[in-house]
Amino acid sequence: MADGELLIVASHGLIQDAIKIYGLRWEIETLFGCLKGRGFKLEETRVVGYLRIKKLLVLPVIAFCWAHKVGDWKHDCVLPIKVKTHQRKAQSIFRYGLDCIRSELFNVFSRSNKQLRKLISLLVTAPPALSAKVLPVPS
Repeated sequence: MADGELLIVASHGLIQDAIKIYGLRWEIETLFGCLKGRGFKLEETRVVGYLRIKKLLVLPVIAFCWAHKVGDWKHDCVLPIKVKTHQRKAQSIFRYGLDCIRSELFNVFSRSNKQLRKLISLLVTAPPALSAKVLPVPS
């Protein structure tokens, strides 16, 4: 890896982009981890039917994406997340964004809505890199 850490990925055969594919899979694992325990507690619903689960996932996935976009924006443009002595961020991009959204929503009547409007604009606009091109879907 670029930072000198060793990453071992095992597969059943020779796969040219194994680490890239694993990275995509890890993004999905992170999403489900957040949906299950880090703010959304989706497992507590006890919903088991396929169609009901499918419908139930729509809003939390949108909320996750929104929180992640807000966290990215806040980290890049407002205040970077502190890095601890072990060289890891003090909190995840997702948590940073979720806390920001939560704070704005809970204080919506006590201050200007300018910040909340900015956060909502992040929800409805695509980042420049994604709006300019279509990313390939891995096979």
